[in-house]
Amino acid sequence: MLDIKLIRENPDMVRKNLQRRHDDTKLNRLLADYFSKFDFGARSVTNGEDALLLGGLCLTVFLIGLGRRIGGWAGALFAVGGAACGISGALVGLYPMNFLGPHIAWAMRFFNLGLLMMAVFSILALAKIGGLSRWLAMPGGLSALAFAAFLYLPKMETGAGTSQDLNPLATLSALSQARPAVWTMAVLEWASVLSVLAWSLWVALAMLRERRKAVNTTD
Repeated sequence: MLDIKLIRENPDMVRKNLQRRHDDTKLNRLLADYFSKFDFGARSVTNGEDALLLGGLCLTVFLIGLGRRIGGWAGALFAVGGAACGISGALVGLYPMNFLGPHIAWAMRFFNLGLLMMAVFSILALAKIGGLSRWLAMPGGLSALAFAAFLYLPKMETGAGTSQDLNPLATLSALSQARPAVWTMAVLEWASVLSVLAWSLWVALAMLRERRKAVNTTD
């Protein structure tokens, strides 16, 4: 895999980064633990990675169902885009950090598609397409802002530019440095993930409330 190849081809960089901060024993221990995860065999599985895989599949089902709920050509396109977004998220879990190349590639696909889906949903809600409430544009818009912030705001702590500039070698270099107390990139990354989870819950509750109201009206 690309990440394994990079480590094999850059042993001096890894060794230098470990030795350069020999006075910081805590950092050295963290780095040693991190690089020890690079198994040249099969994929390693942790509960967190399994959660990403399962969560991505659940998001896929939810977005496809929401596309069907919207209906028409807009709903069909939304379902296709939602499937691509959710599957990308699932593949982030399938390729964990010890497969750094595909892990970053699928993660960036997920974040870019997540931004697109949240923006499109907000527009559909504002236009009331598919009977969506305009109020639903608010959580969609907030989630879109979270994704955009992660993807495009400058990340000066690691010198990697923006999240869009991430690649396996730059990530290895960043991981070898002492992280700041508050790492903007990590904060914005988790803000994006949590925002889409909050958006899913908000939309699901709104749909459930709408369905109950329709049932009560019929009765």
